[in-house]
Amino acid sequence: MISERSIVTAARAPVFLLLYGLAASTLGPTSTPYLPTVAGLLVALAAFAAADLLPAPRRGESPSFGDGSALHAVRGPALLIAFVLLTAATADGLRAATGLSETVLTLLSFLVASALVFGPVVGYHWRRSLD
Repeated sequence: MISERSIVTAARAPVFLLLYGLAASTLGPTSTPYLPTVAGLLVALAAFAAADLLPAPRRGESPSFGDGSALHAVRGPALLIAFVLLTAATADGLRAATGLSETVLTLLSFLVASALVFGPVVGYHWRRSLD
């Protein structure tokens, strides 16, 4: 059943993506193509963390980033952006440092980004399942 809470949670992802895009495009071109992307991601995550931190003391609650929080609602898009960013940065780094074919570069970049981005998430949920 769709509740008001699920609609609010679902609406946070497009807002996050819009804020991320605006923050990244505001920086414009720099010496590296990844700097605006990283900065946009950090600005958007900081804004959503602030949305969880600032109202909590007024309500007499301690800040929480768990279920129902704004930051928790955008973890999926944030992880996907981080995954694509890390894959591209790894591929560029390997391309500049080695003479590997594009197929091997893509595969290695995918594996590195998968391990670094999704490895901690899998580890967290695995550890939580043991408790």
